[in-house]
Amino acid sequence: MNAETSRGNGELADALKQLLTQLSDGPTVTPVPAPAVMNQPTTSSAPDGWIRVIAPGTKALLTTTGGTEEVTVLDHFYTPSGLQYHLRHFSPTVRWMVQGAALELINGVTVTQLYNVMTGELQQAA
Repeated sequence: MNAETSRGNGELADALKQLLTQLSDGPTVTPVPAPAVMNQPTTSSAPDGWIRVIAPGTKALLTTTGGTEEVTVLDHFYTPSGLQYHLRHFSPTVRWMVQGAALELINGVTVTQLYNVMTGELQQAA
């Protein structure tokens, strides 16, 4: 904008200021990937409308910037931000929630189920 003002384009600079004001006053929009695109424990064998989730009581790997650790999944739920998991915490008063993309399956240990995000139904995975 300052460059346009210095070039004598005052009208353009004013229009840019108005546009920036409108953009900064508007709601913040964060894109959310579709469930099939998210880094979830999904497979192509899941029927349409269903995603593969980690079953409650099952162990999985949590990967964060601090490293990787084995965790126990207590439950899962679907939010506008995508799949979330409730994990067991050493303190019973702490509700530990993570995004589904942070968990990885442990081969031969982690049990999965099929979850319908529209109806909330669960099915045993094949």
